[in-house]
Amino acid sequence: MLALGASINMMPMLVHDKLNLGELKKTSIVIQLVDRTNAYPDGVLEDALVQLIELVFSADFYILDMGDVCHDIL
Repeated sequence: MLALGASINMMPMLVHDKLNLGELKKTSIVIQLVDRTNAYPDGVLEDALVQLIELVFSADFYILDMGDVCHDIL
């Protein structure tokens, strides 16, 4: 396996549900994490508008059910 410097945007399912961002598109990808475990996203949120100061751009997010791990961030 080569590290090609690729990156993806991930969002916890809890955040997606809390923000009520709509339906997810099905995906069959498998994400290999740094510790070499596999993560199976519940879907992909396509073309979400993200704003950073005055810049607005479109991004895709893979939605991952992380359970209660990220409960404290909300």
